[in-house]
Amino acid sequence: MNRAERRRQQKAAQKSSKTYTFTEDNLKGHVKTLIKAEMDKGKAEIMNEAVNQAMILLFVLPLKVLMDFYWKKSYAKKYPNLHSIY
Repeated sequence: MNRAERRRQQKAAQKSSKTYTFTEDNLKGHVKTLIKAEMDKGKAEIMNEAVNQAMILLFVLPLKVLMDFYWKKSYAKKYPNLHSIY
């Protein structure tokens, strides 16, 4: 292996490894964007969970009223375990 080939190999090795230099402001900005993305993701999950819970209550409460005031005798016979869920 001659000198020129060794230099080509050294240049190829240097090109494959990259070094990044961050200033304090760049690093703070990058951290803020990552934190904001995580916060948005958490907010979306919480909002989705709240909407799901609201939809469940929206459908369960009228059913509970019907069961308690109008179907007292029939739902207890047909669905014995249903009363314990609510």
